[in-house]
Amino acid sequence: GLGVQWNVPSGAPSFVVQYRVAFTYSPVDLFKRFTPATVKTAEASRLTFSLANRQTTDVVGLGFTDNLPAGVTVAPNPNIHTSCPAGTAMSANLPAGMAVEATAGSASIKVSNATLQKVAIAGDELHCEIAVDVVATQPGRYHNKTDNITGLVNIANMVIDEVLEVVKRDIAAADDMGATNPNADQIAVADVLANDSFDGQSAVAARGLLTLSTLSSSHPNISLDSSSGAVTVKKGTPAGDHSLKYLVCETALPNNCSTATASIKVTASAIVAQPDSGTADITSADQIAVPDVLANDSFNGQP
Repeated sequence: GLGVQWNVPSGAPSFVVQYRVAFTYSPVDLFKRFTPATVKTAEASRLTFSLANRQTTDVVGLGFTDNLPAGVTVAPNPNIHTSCPAGTAMSANLPAGMAVEATAGSASIKVSNATLQKVAIAGDELHCEIAVDVVATQPGRYHNKTDNITGLVNIANMVIDEVLEVVKRDIAAADDMGATNPNADQIAVADVLANDSFDGQSAVAARGLLTLSTLSSSHPNISLDSSSGAVTVKKGTPAGDHSLKYLVCETALPNNCSTATASIKVTASAIVAQPDSGTADITSADQIAVPDVLANDSFNGQP
């Protein structure tokens, strides 16, 4: 039977409803689904179309087009597979005559001239599937509805609202610490990404997917190399505590970012002078009593 329910607004004096019920018949029903239904940006989801035949005869010439939701495209590797016409194991080899148009980056998937074999016993149902990988580079909820399907040939559209949810990849930037002295240009932090993470892995391994930039620096002599992640302190930087704040972002999604601070301690040069002693007989000529007063002194622990 067919059941319909309307919720009448509270206090409404009257409520008029207009509706239409249409029945269509085709030998094969079409369904679709996303697997998984939740993915990260630029991560592939499998869009699978399922065809169902309850006829005791083969159905040939099946076709349809799925116009993907705006923002969803066929993946760089479409990975097209099908189990048609017999509903057996999925294969990348399409049956003779059958075509699946799903070019990487395209916004639609077109299936044409597919065949679905008959059921052995009346009342049974035989399924075959066509699967294509799709992606979205922006976070959001993407609705692939009934009316996204067009160009139906020998197929009844049984698709409902299938939703693909795309979420950001996690970026976690952690603070860094380093120390130098002002006697020469020195690297205080070898790589700020070393203790950061991207999508659950080391940010160093994902460097090619990330962009580094400087937000602020407490002194112009302290800088970040955006390619290597190194923080350099130039010669002559005043002793004391300094900091550099940086931003790490996903290159493909520039608003997906995290910030952290590299704290740098610049230590004043340590000079230690030791007492010296010497003798000289000045009755005959000028003489050197101490050849070099620096000989037993040290600078940053070095002679």
